[in-house]
Parts: sequence; C-alpha cells; structure tokens
Amino acid sequence: MPDLHEWISQKIDAAEQRAQACPPWPWTFDADWEEVKAADGIVVADVFALSGRQLRATGEFIAANDPAAALRRCTADRKILARHNVNPAWADWPSQAVACYGCGVESDCDWPVTENINDCPELLDIAEGYGLTADEHAQLDRPAPPPRKTCTSGKTLGQAIADVFDEFTAVQLDETFLGNVTAHKFTGLMPIAVELLPPTPIQRALDILGPHLQDEPLYRPTA
Repeated sequence: MPDLHEWISQKIDAAEQRAQACPPWPWTFDADWEEVKAADGIVVADVFALSGRQLRATGEFIAANDPAAALRRCTADRKILARHNVNPAWADWPSQAVACYGCGVESDCDWPVTENINDCPELLDIAEGYGLTADEHAQLDRPAPPPRKTCTSGKTLGQAIADVFDEFTAVQLDETFLGNVTAHKFTGLMPIAVELLPPTPIQRALDILGPHLQDEPLYRPTA
C-alpha cells in the first residue's frame, strides 16, 4: 500500500487522465435542447429525463465541472502536495525523517508540528475530497524513520564518539594545513595535532640543546 502522500498522488494522476481524455472544453448547457455540449458541439450529456429545477441544476453542474475545472483542481492539489511533504534536509535526523515539512515547527527546539506525513491535516483534507475513509487510512503504509545506528563493536561510548570525530575531521580537514591553522585529529575527546606548524626559533634552539640539557633539573623537553 502507498503512504498518504503517494495515495493522493495516484488519485490526482487518475483524475488528470480522465479529464484529458474528455472532449474539448469549455462545456455549455443548452436548456432548450436539454443537453450539455463540448466546445466542438459534441453532446456529452443528455438531461432530458429530468425535469424542472433538477434538469437545469444537473445540466449546469455538469457544464461547470468540465475537464478544465478538474485539471485546475489537480494543479492546486499538486501544489499542496509539494509543500506538505517530507524535508530531505531532515534525513540525517531519524526522528524527524518522516515529519511533514509544510506543517512547520514549534517550540524552542524547532520540533515538527506533524511528526509523521500520514497525519498531516492538509493532506487528510485533500484525501477526504478524493474519498479516503478512516478504514482506508488505517491500511495505508505508515512511513517509518530509518533505524538508528548502533555500536556493535564492543567499543565504549567515548571510543565511539572519538571515531565519529576522527571520521568527520578526516573528511572536513583532510588532515592538512589550513592557512595558519593546524589540522587536528580527535582521539577520545581531546584534539591532538596530526601536522605541526613550522617550529619557532626558540623551539629549534631547544631541539638542538636538548641532549645537552637532559641532566638539568629545571629543563623539561617539549617532545
């Protein structure tokens, strides 16, 4: 079964196909001949079996609901479908991946008003116009958020977080120099330099003198 959004899309497709297969419009009601005619003169409906007010009302109703009107309704419904849909930008947030973007957000956390597209009030109103019943709605597929990723490697939470930081840094910084910024790699939750900036003159001097100062109690090597 489709979800609510796809169910409405299918109904719109079917309505468009029916309208496009009809005779040319506009249609008009000829009260004298008790007929509804298309633009090319083809009779599309006879209402002579009716009488009085019912005859005229039926003829005028058929003429007013010609294929052009049906296609306008389909166009309007598609615009609503385009607004009330899931937001691709929320795909990285599993709990919001199937929320209705068109219904907006609320609270300080910008939480979606409609957490599942099948519960969208706008779509439910459109679907009612296409004949959706409560039983049919219950049978529709209900979009579910993607499963959350779980750690199955036996790592601790800190190790798992560290790995995520490492992957992000490798992609975003490519572990290279960025101007005067040193690229870092995360180990645990502490950034450790992977590439060092060029040493200062003092650092170079300490590197040279280091072996000769090992026995000095106040000297502490930097590496």
